Amino acid sequence: MKTCTKCGERKPETEFHRHRGGTRPDCKTCCNTARALRDAAQPMPRTDSDRLAWRRYYRNNRQERLERARNCTAELSDAYVRRKLVRDTGLCAADVPQALVNLKREHLRLARALKEAEGHEDC
Repeated sequence: MKTCTKCGERKPETEFHRHRGGTRPDCKTCCNTARALRDAAQPMPRTDSDRLAWRRYYRNNRQERLERARNCTAELSDAYVRRKLVRDTGLCAADVPQALVNLKREHLRLARALKEAEGHEDC
């Protein structure tokens, strides 16, 4: 028996999805509900025509997407810094507090300034 971290119910191990050599902390019911809510909020293409439309969009708007990504990186937006924290620490994006995002942003600014200063030493 195992307790689900979302609903708090005790369920048999078979009611949990397998994950990384063990089982997920949330039960199948909670996991499926969360996935349905996530899919409803951000629908992904489901049919071949949808996939083709997405491919066409990405191909036709490549420069705009790249520019938007460069701006996020240059401005150190919350989303960019949060993604870096998730990748570096393994935390869930929802678990990253805003104070940590602000600290990481300052760390990145200082690292960029240091790198730029080191580049100017050679001159």
